[in-house]
Amino acid sequence: MQGTQKKDISRRGRVSLPLPPKRRAGRRNRAVIRQTVLQVFRTFLPGKVLDAPAGNLWLSKTLADWGFTVYAVDIITPPAAFSSALSFLQVNLNCGLPFADSAFDYVASVEGIEHLENPAAFLRECSRVLRPQGKLLLTTPNI
Repeated sequence: MQGTQKKDISRRGRVSLPLPPKRRAGRRNRAVIRQTVLQVFRTFLPGKVLDAPAGNLWLSKTLADWGFTVYAVDIITPPAAFSSALSFLQVNLNCGLPFADSAFDYVASVEGIEHLENPAAFLRECSRVLRPQGKLLLTTPNI
């Protein structure tokens, strides 16, 4: 059911948030997605976050302001307004992640997995770099 306020927390710590009602693609939809992602992160204790792909760094900047240690990665170069307070690496997410095993408490992938050649390989990499009990926050459009 779309638009319901159901929240389900399973034994494995996964959280299901309500789906926003279907709307036309655009700014309004993007705002709902961003609001939902931030709502989830508000429930997490500050820790080490991988933002992949980071895009225009909206999530990285917000989480850094909230006390998270953020590593932003993307295939594009950082935006002109890039803050040196953030760690940014230019990475092709189709080629693996250049981080050690169990390096992150959280991995965020907001509206990016659908652009990858091999989404399953990316998910395996996310699992590899997450610490035990780490959390993956992934969104993708309904395509």
